Amino acid sequence: MMDSLWEDFKYNISKSTRLNQVILINASVFIILLLARIILNIADGGNQSAFSNLIQLVSLNTDLGYLLRHPWILVSHMFTHVGIWHLIWNMVSLYWFGNIVGDLLGDKYIWRVYLFSGFAGALVIILFSKLFHFPSDMVIAHGASAAVMGFVLAAAVIAPDYVLHLLIIGSVRLKYV
Repeated sequence: MMDSLWEDFKYNISKSTRLNQVILINASVFIILLLARIILNIADGGNQSAFSNLIQLVSLNTDLGYLLRHPWILVSHMFTHVGIWHLIWNMVSLYWFGNIVGDLLGDKYIWRVYLFSGFAGALVIILFSKLFHFPSDMVIAHGASAAVMGFVLAAAVIAPDYVLHLLIIGSVRLKYV
């Protein structure tokens, strides 16, 4: 069964658009973390400390020493979602604005925009935490929100007069969103 799931995953990653790849990877990481949470919760007797330690290993931490010892968190934090609504809202927003950016720039730029925006968001968090002297153990960040905001900004810069058809409001130009 696991071989079939893995083969389906590889097929969908290789044959889908880059935007769908990003969404599929985010959803897969969420499912893996959810399974890890369940397993660690059972193994740890209901204590969430093991799962909290796992989340710390994949979430952005503003301690520069920690960042140097764990460089993968610059990428992993962009794909780490702990709450289902956090994941859903980010992926729906990514789908909406990612399609706009993909249509206007081309599919080949999706990964570049996603990673650049995620790195830029990490840099902003680190700089602001140092500028305002937040304790490094207090600032932990995860999720695709910075990357999604990069798509919103890219869409607004590229096509500010692009018309969105919102359910309750009606037609609105992107620059007003």
